Amino acid sequence: MANTNLLFICRELKKSDIEQVSIIEEDAFPELFPQTQFKKELQRTQSTILVSKVNELNPKSIKLMPSSKNLYYKKGKTGWKKGDDFLTGFLTYWELFDEIHIMAIGVRREYTKLKIASLLLSECINNIIKKSFNKITLEVRKSNIPAIGLYTNFGFEIVGERKKFYPDNHENALIMSLSPILSEEYKYKIKEIQKTIESKSNSLFLD
Repeated sequence: MANTNLLFICRELKKSDIEQVSIIEEDAFPELFPQTQFKKELQRTQSTILVSKVNELNPKSIKLMPSSKNLYYKKGKTGWKKGDDFLTGFLTYWELFDEIHIMAIGVRREYTKLKIASLLLSECINNIIKKSFNKITLEVRKSNIPAIGLYTNFGFEIVGERKKFYPDNHENALIMSLSPILSEEYKYKIKEIQKTIESKSNSLFLD
């Protein structure tokens, strides 16, 4: 049964979500070229794409949905249609031999202060623990201080640097790694993080 207390919940991407998630990626990463081909990504056996959606079972969630006065919605620029789940973010990760590599986390810019990236990352880590992977890696722009802070909060550490990694401005990327995630100590840590995410996401918004 879904948790009615949460403003957002996560699930895996479906084919019908592709238009929305493509628009979210463009909103979150306007400098990205070429954009991700999510239809192809869905077909990769090593790839998993998680999405966050407004939890309509929470009565407060109606305030999170695009209104008829929202210009982006009126122009069709949210990718959302009435009757569909309203997606707010996504996370893509690949299974690579004995580790997981997070490819991207993107959130609609209007929703970036609602702990959605944290929610997606915690859901990702839970999935990975269930699959018995013990290590996660990722790259992040050296200038992206908020993202580095997010990953550090989850226990990631900087283990290296890739020179001129990003093609748009040749910025360096920091390599971050999280291991071991199968330890009882880390399993406890992620449960505590999840409790914090739930309480903060509900208190940051509404009331």
